[in-house]
Amino acid sequence: MLLGVVVLLAIILRFYSLGKVPLSLSWDEASLGYNAFSVLTTGQDEHGTTLPISNFPAFGDFKPPGYIYTAVISVWMFGLNEFVVRLPSAVAGVLAVLVTYLLVREVFKTKISPIVNYVALGSSFMLAISPWHINLSRTGFEANLANLLVLLGLFYLIRWLNLVRFNETNYRQLFVSLILSSLFLVLALYTFNSVRIFIPVLLVIVGALSWRYIVRYYKMCIAVAMLSLLLLSPLIPHLVSQEGKLRFQEVNIFTDLEPVEVSNQRIEVHNNSIFAKLLHNRRVLFGVEVARHYLDNFNPNFLFINGDGNPKFSTRDVGQLYLWSLPFLFLGMYFLVKNKQGNWYLVLMWLGVGVLPASVARETPHALRIENTLPMWQILIVYGFVNAVLQVKRYTIKRALFFVLSLALFLNAAYYIHGYYKYYPVEFAGSWQWGYREAIQEVQRLKKDYDVIKVTESIGRPYIYVLFYEQYNSAMYNKTVNRRQDAYGFYHVNGFDKYEFGDESELDVDKTLYVQYPGSVPPEANIISTIKYPAGDTALVIYD
Repeated sequence: MLLGVVVLLAIILRFYSLGKVPLSLSWDEASLGYNAFSVLTTGQDEHGTTLPISNFPAFGDFKPPGYIYTAVISVWMFGLNEFVVRLPSAVAGVLAVLVTYLLVREVFKTKISPIVNYVALGSSFMLAISPWHINLSRTGFEANLANLLVLLGLFYLIRWLNLVRFNETNYRQLFVSLILSSLFLVLALYTFNSVRIFIPVLLVIVGALSWRYIVRYYKMCIAVAMLSLLLLSPLIPHLVSQEGKLRFQEVNIFTDLEPVEVSNQRIEVHNNSIFAKLLHNRRVLFGVEVARHYLDNFNPNFLFINGDGNPKFSTRDVGQLYLWSLPFLFLGMYFLVKNKQGNWYLVLMWLGVGVLPASVARETPHALRIENTLPMWQILIVYGFVNAVLQVKRYTIKRALFFVLSLALFLNAAYYIHGYYKYYPVEFAGSWQWGYREAIQEVQRLKKDYDVIKVTESIGRPYIYVLFYEQYNSAMYNKTVNRRQDAYGFYHVNGFDKYEFGDESELDVDKTLYVQYPGSVPPEANIISTIKYPAGDTALVIYD
């Protein structure tokens, strides 16, 4: 009954005004949605490749295919719009709340476990109202779908470990659990880049700690491992390809030359001594950078005060976790180590390994790249809260403590939820490429009277919004598109059909319609329409 209420709350918080908050699609959402639409209608992606398996080139960021193929189903059911693009993420967010309940019961499973139900229900509730999880569930982020797949995969893996541990000899049940774990984890690897580091590392650690169980059922484990490799075989060539390397080079810290320059300078100061070459070796400096980036993701300001610096991942006035939960996070770690209940060590391992993908990235802390860590934070907080309350012997004090903490939770959550729906969409409309949708809708009304339409790139990647909102046939698009690829592998669309993309400052021929940034509008322009941000400032100007 209570779990049903928690799931219902998760549905409300993730589906209410889903297509309208945030107010518009980011360019990545538009790309995911359009490629899903293109596959559905033509069987090809925007580049004309038939049913890609390992990746969708998209902007040159080579998106994993998992989210796009999931979105094909929602586009088929409801057509192409903002709500449909975000639907797979929202559904995944709700299911993650339910799976968290099941996962906690498996993690802390013992023959006598009186508090497990409280921790399981509390963890699901905390994830349901989590600012971190709500923000990512309400937008078309591949990480959020991957997070659900990881939860399912590791749930079945832990279930398999428990079945072996408690001497359950039902071979069919063991085999089904291991197969389901493998399938969900493989799907996660096809869905988001960060899990391609997280899953292998975590599996190696779990395998090392559970080697006696693996030896006992080595034939089953080998068979499932071979199946997994077979399913992953289409992905492996892309990961080792030049395109795969370009994607890694784009985001990793190892292409930064500053540590190399610092290393050379310090060694030179010490006259190229052997000691200096060892102490100031570039590898040592890169190691320090990795450690710093890793620890950035545990920054209290990021976790409890302002959240991620990117407003796509945070409202910027509430932490990724609620402030009131700070002491209970540490208490959770303390009681976890003290009680050693069930597979307790998996929670800390999961959290520690989940941050690894962000440790080699340039931008840290990064809420999206470490979404793998959810719901471990919530489990620790609730575990600390439940055990702390149980330590209080006097009923009156226990009740007062519960009331005060419940009030703090309510006020903290109410502040976030009110701000998210009321102020966040307005204040950060620009971060979500507000203006392109409204401009394209206006252009559709006017385009028959013009030979050329020049659209600014100042807000982002305009071509994908034209394709999305005009539901342009990708086969026709590829016949007229003029695009180029830069040194980093990114595609830049110069134009297609009537459209040209770039920033203009001078008027061209009479039959040209302009959609430009207000600062570039020439004095002699005939202004047809002005697109304003919700706060009132001008976003785009349409003129001829």
